[in-house]
Amino acid sequence: MTRCSTAWPAILHDLMREADVSERELASLTGLSRSTLRRFLRAETSMRVDDLELCLAMFGVELDAHPIPIEEA
Repeated sequence: MTRCSTAWPAILHDLMREADVSERELASLTGLSRSTLRRFLRAETSMRVDDLELCLAMFGVELDAHPIPIEEA
């Protein structure tokens, strides 16, 4: 199970604020429990990437991954 970066709670919180969407509303729209969402937004726990993608999709944002070259020492 892949977990997301610690920067995402702040990003999601900003999206919610800009769209005037409450924790309760986002939890209802995504099917996530309100307590899980609240703990994630407070950076008390991580969130599965698929759940983060679901949350971001509510704001028209898509999570995308790009490979980063690894430099040899």
